[in-house]
Amino acid sequence: MKAQKLIYFIFGSLLMVLTACENLLDAPPAPTEKIDNETYTFSESFRNSLGAFTVYSDSGKQSWAVTNNSNVMMAGKVDNVSYANVDWLISPSINIPANNTSVLTFDYVVREFGDLTNDATVWVSEDYNKDSIPTKATWTKLSLVEPMVNAANWNMTNAGSISLKAFKGKKINIAFQYKSSNTTAGTWQIKNFIIKDRKPVSIPYLESFTVNKGKFTSISVSGAESWSFDSFGKYLKMTGHVGSANLVNEDWLISPQIDLTKVSTAKLTFDHVARYFKNNTDATVWISENYEEGLPETAVWTKLPTLPFVDPGSWPKVLPSAGEISLTPYAGKTVTIAFKYVSNTINAGTWELKNISIQEGEAKVIEVGKGTEANPYTVAGGKLYQNTSAWVKGYVVGYAWAGASGTIYTFSADSCTQATNILIADSAHIKEPSKCMAVQLPTGAVRDGLSLVTNKLNLGKLISLYGSLEAYFGFPGIKNTSYYVLPDGTAGGTRPVEPIYSETFASNSQGNFTINNVVAPTAIPSIWLTSASYGMIATGFKSPTNYATEAWLISPEIDLTTQATAKMRFDHAINFVTIANIKNEMTLHISTDNGVSWAPLTIPTYPAGNTWTFVSSGEINLSSYIGGKIKVAFKYLSTTTKAGTWEVKNFVVYK
Repeated sequence: MKAQKLIYFIFGSLLMVLTACENLLDAPPAPTEKIDNETYTFSESFRNSLGAFTVYSDSGKQSWAVTNNSNVMMAGKVDNVSYANVDWLISPSINIPANNTSVLTFDYVVREFGDLTNDATVWVSEDYNKDSIPTKATWTKLSLVEPMVNAANWNMTNAGSISLKAFKGKKINIAFQYKSSNTTAGTWQIKNFIIKDRKPVSIPYLESFTVNKGKFTSISVSGAESWSFDSFGKYLKMTGHVGSANLVNEDWLISPQIDLTKVSTAKLTFDHVARYFKNNTDATVWISENYEEGLPETAVWTKLPTLPFVDPGSWPKVLPSAGEISLTPYAGKTVTIAFKYVSNTINAGTWELKNISIQEGEAKVIEVGKGTEANPYTVAGGKLYQNTSAWVKGYVVGYAWAGASGTIYTFSADSCTQATNILIADSAHIKEPSKCMAVQLPTGAVRDGLSLVTNKLNLGKLISLYGSLEAYFGFPGIKNTSYYVLPDGTAGGTRPVEPIYSETFASNSQGNFTINNVVAPTAIPSIWLTSASYGMIATGFKSPTNYATEAWLISPEIDLTTQATAKMRFDHAINFVTIANIKNEMTLHISTDNGVSWAPLTIPTYPAGNTWTFVSSGEINLSSYIGGKIKVAFKYLSTTTKAGTWEVKNFVVYK
């Protein structure tokens, strides 16, 4: 019997506890700052009372009140019924120091508001009289670092550091104004109200972003998106790509002030990944010596020189380091670091960021080179400067296989039967795939001279290469390698040139070239067409008929006024043509009067005319046109008897 009563008692007690938990509005979170153990200009926890705050109700029966969950709350909804209210929670008069910038911060949660912009607002006054009504004073609305958002639970958010620099040396009152209507009434809870001096943090300083934004603040200059904490990946993230749309944004992630006054050297490091950016100016790092809380445009910012942010082609499991960035020029000063993100309707990348560290010491700057023949990129530089054509130097360390279970990297040449690629690195002793670049070896002179199948003694040699820096085997590499130089001076392939103007016609693009269809039958309104792989294609054939056509592919104006020398070449293929008519139906022309008149140019080398094999046009000397401006045109003709196909790509005018 006693046991049965005990069971009833436990069950009843448990039911009471569960019922009480269900009725709790807020399970009190840990405060953002421990306000009891530090000295502030002013602080109020609202743990047990309103403290020196006062409340005033313009209308409605509800009012601000302290809850048993250590916060102050205002709600215009009672028993699920909304009531119209205008209520003020007003601080005492607070003297703001004149020597430092003060900031306001507080923890809050808002729920079920219909119009947060107008119904939950923060104000400051310099002439409020506590013995008068608030509406008789002059109030200035304060902007939060990030706009309030209705929450789905009762977990509090920190409002960030709200600048009070406009009120230096003044006596002010801070007020929270709540509004509700008979149709919509939200709930607002506040705690840990603090006004403090903006004090710089000392180094070493680390912000890992494993829980939240820490001491960093995010400011959205434009756009609805903002820097946010990713609880799964434990990093901060910013993107203007939402759903399938690219949106216009400018967003800053700004550090607290960093005290470098006691050091003579300093460096910045961070881990990150930047993907889908088309512009190097859309993800940048900045430093300021005079930034105070507010909009970034109020300060002077200097862009920090970082290594280029390279899209790795996939999302890494661990965010890689951006390398070390020297802050030594700012030693002895107090600075602020900012990460600036920009997107538009054409392109919106994604930036993930964590482990921002500032510490004493000189940065170790990675040698990357300049991508020129005289100063090639190192392998580290080549991995960074992708999506361009350039020179790279490195030691031959092995080759790669595309195996069934992934890429197999072999760091030897003894058993090499793979002729299509080699691996290069910045040291002959490197055997880590992540520190290598795979180099594609096209058939011909490049493969003949570099393949480890037939050139095993190349292993360990420092070589220079020219090619297209792009993803290969899923990682930054070199493709379409067109030229190489060995240590003894042996070279092979087509030596690259210094372009004055170039157009590849790649990826379905005619570039800045224009098309003039002089004779175009209705059946073929466009004689010159773009393609994904073969450059520009001209044909007067539409199955099963040959048509008489004349169409010109015309370059933009090319400036040779400052050049000492100029030459031209392109690659082309011709098929299904009457061989005897090639030089009459596929011709090249030049104009020195912006296309008013044209003169023929000789093409040194034509294709065979019966295959799709591309050949180089050979070098075309433009020395007669130095000092002026030119246009170049490809003129295509066809007849009702025969309509061939002409493919043109890799057009370049060079020094």
